[in-house]
Amino acid sequence: MTFRSLALSNMRGNWRSYGAFFLSSVFSVFIFYLYAAFIYHPEVRNGQIASAENVSKMMIVCEYLIGVFSFFFILYANSALLKTRKKEFGLLALFGMTRWQLRRLIFYENAAMAAVSAGAGIGLGILFSKLFFMALSVLLGTKAAIRFHVPPEAVWLTASGFMLLFMAITALSLVRIGRTEIAGLLKEARMPKPEPVFSGWLVALAAVCLGSGYGLAVAADEHTVGVLILPVTGLVTIGTYFLFTQCSVALIRFLQKRKRLYYDRTNMIVVSQLAYKLKDNARILFLNAILGAVVLTAASTVCVILGMNRDSLLYGTPYTIGYYEVGETSRLVADPEMIRQMIGQDGRQLAYEARAVAVPIHLNRYELRNGEAVTLQSAAVAISGTDYNRLARTLGRETIALSQGESYLILPYYMNWYTPERVTGTADGRTFHYAVAGFSHRPVLPPIAPFTYTLVVRDEQYAQWLAATPQHERLAAYGFEIKDWKTAGETVDKIRQSIPEQYRTKQTMTSRVDDYAQMRQQTGQALLVGVFICAVFFIASGSLIYFKLFTELQDDLATFRALTRIGMTIGEIRRIAATQIGIQFLVPGLVGAVHTSFAMIPLGKIMHIDALRYAATILLIYFTLQAIYFAVTSRNYMRSIRRKLPV
Repeated sequence: MTFRSLALSNMRGNWRSYGAFFLSSVFSVFIFYLYAAFIYHPEVRNGQIASAENVSKMMIVCEYLIGVFSFFFILYANSALLKTRKKEFGLLALFGMTRWQLRRLIFYENAAMAAVSAGAGIGLGILFSKLFFMALSVLLGTKAAIRFHVPPEAVWLTASGFMLLFMAITALSLVRIGRTEIAGLLKEARMPKPEPVFSGWLVALAAVCLGSGYGLAVAADEHTVGVLILPVTGLVTIGTYFLFTQCSVALIRFLQKRKRLYYDRTNMIVVSQLAYKLKDNARILFLNAILGAVVLTAASTVCVILGMNRDSLLYGTPYTIGYYEVGETSRLVADPEMIRQMIGQDGRQLAYEARAVAVPIHLNRYELRNGEAVTLQSAAVAISGTDYNRLARTLGRETIALSQGESYLILPYYMNWYTPERVTGTADGRTFHYAVAGFSHRPVLPPIAPFTYTLVVRDEQYAQWLAATPQHERLAAYGFEIKDWKTAGETVDKIRQSIPEQYRTKQTMTSRVDDYAQMRQQTGQALLVGVFICAVFFIASGSLIYFKLFTELQDDLATFRALTRIGMTIGEIRRIAATQIGIQFLVPGLVGAVHTSFAMIPLGKIMHIDALRYAATILLIYFTLQAIYFAVTSRNYMRSIRRKLPV
């Protein structure tokens, strides 16, 4: 038997242990190649695709992330696999295999794994690259689909990069194996595990670190989050490490003292084995929790930003088409009747329309509740409370009631960090001062300057200003909401083309459809990059547990054989295994979810949005995928156990 055939035979014999390692490596290569294929695509490099440059830059960053992450993942997986085979290596050395030959055998195994992983990943990448390019074409809004192409640079970069990565890890492994004596290799698997112990002060340190980190996260706001982000991350990371290395053992000891619970059916076996498994796998569970927190926080952040953009689009642009005329009866920009006819000619219907006459004013400054003042010096408009309430009811918003001397302020931005108490400005050549009864960033008129700043006043004050303003200086705002507006792009373009060219700018006319198309493109780009990166991290984090379970399979088999001899049934063994596997999958996920929930609190303050609402969707998807991963792992694990247990 040659060394090559022996290496292949060893890989076939350990295929379950190699399985998760192999699939995770293939998936990393697959994603790496897809990104590289787009980056090196001729149409992208020649600048033939609009917006491709931004996507390409994001993908380059992701390539580095995948490379760095893959290095540490493969390094750990390879080290764990070699550790479980030390007895095998010791026997080979005892039968006369030299250290050079042992290193050569390991080199062949790793080289074969690298070649097969890289080949399979690149092959799948080439196979699915057409679909990938088609998806990108839709997201980038290209007129024609990106053509299928296999860039030699992408193939070479992916193959050489991952082969070098595997070889670097192989070199580190060979150095470690070569330094171990034969006796050490043989004794490694037979050395008894020490009883898990914990330190009381380290348990307290974990509680202090996590409590402090969470407390700072809750206390952080838009002014302090930049300073606190590193301390919070450091405290939570340290606390998480000791949570799994110390607190887990302390919890097991507590459960063992609860006699009624501990001696109930198979709980004694479950708890006793968990003490060793949690201690042995503490670092893996810690890494899994941190990876889960990274994935969930990143995905939730993207979801929050996309949700905020969507809400901003819907609330910030209340009409599908909006414009204003200078002059109460002017028709220089467009005739409302013509717009209605064009909408009807395209087979579309109006959901509602709005019109309001505003008075041009000037806002000078706000006086804040804390005594400070903010200078504004901006053109604005004033409308009556009756007009505001009519528009608010049309848009499904709350109405307002103003007392004498009060006003309501509509701003183009969030002001959650301070509250305006009084506003000062000029109208009809006179200075006015009004108390601010409330304010909002959600306009009821088309968000075009000067309508971005709107002051709502009582009807009698509005009537005075309106009477003092000549008709040709009054501003008439129009808004049209089209049903199924997301697909009304062609109709909006026709209306725009019917408007005189000098009025087609965003300073006169606005369309939600245009902003939606741009937002959809940006959303698609972020999702395309983010989903694949999160998938790499998610699969790798689950593979760490899957890999560890199958490297400990022989030890678990010995335990289960002993239990069957004393009368334990297969059903009870299945329950024990499912409980242990479930805890190892569930606990890191729960810890990562808690970390993410606290991370969303300062993000919500910065974005002025309910970030936890968006994070809840991501968490639901995450735990659903975790449940599927757990079911597959538990099924494969029990199948291996039952195959080798006596019936």
